Amino acid sequence: STMPDFDAIAVALAARFAPAQMTPPAGGYGNVRISTAYPPAAMVPLPAVFVTMGEGDFVTGNGTREGVHDWTVRFYFAQTGTPEKDMKALLKWATVLVDQLKGATQLAGIVDVALVMGWRIGKLTFGDQDYSGIELSARTVTTESWAAVG
Repeated sequence: STMPDFDAIAVALAARFAPAQMTPPAGGYGNVRISTAYPPAAMVPLPAVFVTMGEGDFVTGNGTREGVHDWTVRFYFAQTGTPEKDMKALLKWATVLVDQLKGATQLAGIVDVALVMGWRIGKLTFGDQDYSGIELSARTVTTESWAAVG
């Protein structure tokens, strides 16, 4: 039987936010420098996108298993104690980020659909530092043939 390849899904999600797939907002903003499913031990040059898996569940029946998996996509814009000072930039970036999955919702065929379900602008913490940024909640849906063996 097959099973969802969470590593491949995470990498494919991160790839949708990679510099080659993104156009930064107008106004002289630099592009994302790195987008990864493997957040580093220390912060990298900004802006950066880190994709992490949250939780999920399965519905099984009739020889198939459908999975719904939730992911967190964090866009770190700048190191700051006051996200308010970056609000214009964050609003412009949010406009870009929320539709970043629209162009390839199947993530190269490894999921049925990947969607941005919500977002939050404000302070993101990484290590012991605060950053201004945007946190997106994304959802992937998978379907596979599945039969339990007794």
